[in-house]
Amino acid sequence: MTNKKYNNIADISTSNLYKMLDDVRYQDTDSQTMIKAEISFRTNTTPLNQMFTNAVDTNAINNLSKDQLDKVADILGVK
Repeated sequence: MTNKKYNNIADISTSNLYKMLDDVRYQDTDSQTMIKAEISFRTNTTPLNQMFTNAVDTNAINNLSKDQLDKVADILGVK
């Protein structure tokens, strides 16, 4: 792995993330957690829309009034 400087973990190749797991410089808990989370995100086969669906309580949405739904749609930019 080169000594390239990155500002964002998303800019690091997956193969380099795996190398970083064993690199002595990234053995602290925070680094290991961040690297493992990024690898998990990249290798997760669940589509992004399914992740969102799983995170939303559909009962809460079903109980919203039309006005409340419109406000949520405005916030999400889907109106």
